Amino acid sequence: YVSDNTSLAQFDRLVLPWVKTVAEKRPVKIVDLCCCFCNTTLAVVHGMSSTEIIECWSDSVKCHVPTKPRRFPAEVTGFDISPNSLGYAKNAGILDNIVCMDLN
Repeated sequence: YVSDNTSLAQFDRLVLPWVKTVAEKRPVKIVDLCCCFCNTTLAVVHGMSSTEIIECWSDSVKCHVPTKPRRFPAEVTGFDISPNSLGYAKNAGILDNIVCMDLN
């Protein structure tokens, strides 16, 4: 699953202006539920397109650091059932906080 460009465009149009206003005062708290490897976070927080996310996963070196920085100050918490994916995302700097749990 890769977050599509439509989701990114809707976030940018409807949410990003508000987020940037909040981020002037404090980091924005972002929660990524069932985050797996955080493709949604890469899209909305880092502003990465579908093509850029796919490129990020193209080899075992590129995937260790997002190719774009965060667009705004954020504290990102990921929830997922997989400790491996959460550990990866935390080590790669995509997530700041992790919660491993079954959300079903």
